[in-house]
Amino acid sequence: CRLVRTYAYTMVDQMVLMSFGPQALAVESPTRETLKPLADSSRGFVLLHAHVGCWQVGMSTLGHFDKKIAVVMIPDGHSASMFDPKTTRIIDVRTGMQSLMEMTDALLSGDILAMMGDRTIGSEQNLIDVQFLGATAWLPTLPYRLASAAGVPVVVLAAPRINKHAYEMRLAKVIEVPPGAG
Repeated sequence: CRLVRTYAYTMVDQMVLMSFGPQALAVESPTRETLKPLADSSRGFVLLHAHVGCWQVGMSTLGHFDKKIAVVMIPDGHSASMFDPKTTRIIDVRTGMQSLMEMTDALLSGDILAMMGDRTIGSEQNLIDVQFLGATAWLPTLPYRLASAAGVPVVVLAAPRINKHAYEMRLAKVIEVPPGAG
């Protein structure tokens, strides 16, 4: 029941974000100072987020950094309206090789490449099985392969809802992926 209720709140908050903009929801960021040096660097990074809270709210807070953001997703009519087109572009994963080239270009240009850590892009060869909460889970390897090839870190971010009108942007981990990881 709590899971369904939380998901419903997230859906309503997405509509609030689309209708009234990011200022309609408060976003706290206790780990902002950890993210700031990465955002101020000339290097890009892979921002790995997941369906923890409302990831769109977390993404809306990145506009105060002086970096462009490339969001990897399957665009729909309403998601694109949540992002500022001056600072954010959407990379449509359905374009295959073109999207891969756009992702690589974003990283090499020093941009933030935002991807879902719980979404698969491409075939099963882009998955790895890991033990997670006592069972096998299949996780995508593309974010780490891109980071390795471009020589940039993977930044794990979550934006859980902390009360009725507020979210918290949490930087969980910065992963330096070794070059040539394959």
